[in-house]
Amino acid sequence: MQAITQIQENTHQVKNRSKHDANDLRILNEMPYILSSIQVQQSVRPDELSELAELANSIAFEDKDGHCVRNKYGSINRSKNCEPRENGVLFMQMAWMRHIDTEKITQLSAEDEKNLISDLGSTKSKIEEVCQYLSTASNPMDKIDMAHWKQETTWLAWIEYHYLQRVIDKMQEILQDPQLADLDLTTREHRYYLGAVLTSVGELSNDMLFMSCCRGDDDFELLKTLRNNMLHDHKAMNE
Repeated sequence: MQAITQIQENTHQVKNRSKHDANDLRILNEMPYILSSIQVQQSVRPDELSELAELANSIAFEDKDGHCVRNKYGSINRSKNCEPRENGVLFMQMAWMRHIDTEKITQLSAEDEKNLISDLGSTKSKIEEVCQYLSTASNPMDKIDMAHWKQETTWLAWIEYHYLQRVIDKMQEILQDPQLADLDLTTREHRYYLGAVLTSVGELSNDMLFMSCCRGDDDFELLKTLRNNMLHDHKAMNE
């Protein structure tokens, strides 16, 4: 009976995976065109980064299926408690660029721009490899050999730096809310308000913990834990 149940679960995962893979392949196939243009022109336009951000954000999110594209080849595997993969495709970080002023790419030094373009060439190769696999692999359990993949250090640093500024600005805006000083925590409505604030700050902390500069920080881990408690225990602020 247990074996039958496992077979049914595996069949269900394969069906879901095939559905996501087909849509993700369509999205992924658009990325190399943008990345190829950057390599040919040897320059990066803000609108190209914005396009990449929207495409990356469109790739399927799955918290439990370790075989979906984002978890299997991306920089973060959500199916394994958000385990980082240092040489994975920067799907999550590319999506962050939706919240960045991409015009800032024009402020790069010549050397940094050269390194960033080289990094984007590496990303292009990774994505093309994933596209080829999704187009030809007959066994959904197969894996791409990612041992030769390298982390795009300059591009990752640029994204993290500018997104971190946005996150910090938003966190300061929330914490400087003048209403916080006047909360009466004996009142349920005020406790709910505080809970909403803690949830928002915890959500931002969660993003910061994905960044190399903040990973493992105890304070942000605490704020993330508070956020998780608020989301999963709806009675947390009742008493």
